[in-house]
Amino acid sequence: MIESVFSLRFLLLIIAVLFVGAIYMWGSAKSKRNARIKFDPGNPRFDPPTRRRVGQANSDPAHDVRSDPAAEDANDVVITKTRPVDELPIITRDGDDNFSTPLPAHADTQIEMAFDAATIPDTVGEAGTTDETIIALYLRPPSGREFAGPAIVRAMNGVGLRYGDMNIFHHFGAGDLTTDLPLFSVANMVEPGDFDLQIIDSFATPGLTLFLRLPAPLDGAVAFELFLNTAQRLAEALSGDLYGDPQKLLDSATIDKMRLSAAPFANVG
Repeated sequence: MIESVFSLRFLLLIIAVLFVGAIYMWGSAKSKRNARIKFDPGNPRFDPPTRRRVGQANSDPAHDVRSDPAAEDANDVVITKTRPVDELPIITRDGDDNFSTPLPAHADTQIEMAFDAATIPDTVGEAGTTDETIIALYLRPPSGREFAGPAIVRAMNGVGLRYGDMNIFHHFGAGDLTTDLPLFSVANMVEPGDFDLQIIDSFATPGLTLFLRLPAPLDGAVAFELFLNTAQRLAEALSGDLYGDPQKLLDSATIDKMRLSAAPFANVG
């Protein structure tokens, strides 16, 4: 029963973090079936008890479990089961955001600094507070392209992300800063947010969502730096661009605001 409640809370967290991207993707690419984002609570795929969970939570590569039949076709997906988190926040938005503006032009060689410093995602808390909050980043390919499934898996494994609970990827820290609980996670930007390894060879997506829940198993400042570094490495591996929200490219001013938001949080370990 406790695990079912946890799974439902974790699913609601993912849906909430993806909400901003969902609205944009539905509005800008509704002619493409794989980019229509619609949450259906009656869909059996959202039934927490039926979610696939395999493997063990262990940061030691010698204990990584590669037990999914599709893993060999995806360059040995590392599958890890996460431990339940006691409480997960539910994110809400005012619903008045305007997503009709097309994505800005991409710079193929580096992240373009085009984010308005006065605007930050609603999921970023104000500096100096310790309320539970989510910091989210969005990773998108160059205009007109998509991320292919096998490339996603290779990139995820390359930056230390492990496939696990809720069929998404999780990071458990690095080096001496490893944790039993997920530090942050990466979900598909398209409904229902997960990755199906059974069809990963033919899978493609127009974007990924990375989200860090605070407080985290590590101090907020440490967790954020690892989160940001992993996001930047993932963007480089996939030749994609990082956004502070689904339409605006990430810049140093936004990073600084996120850094200030994360700093007050002590670890929950």
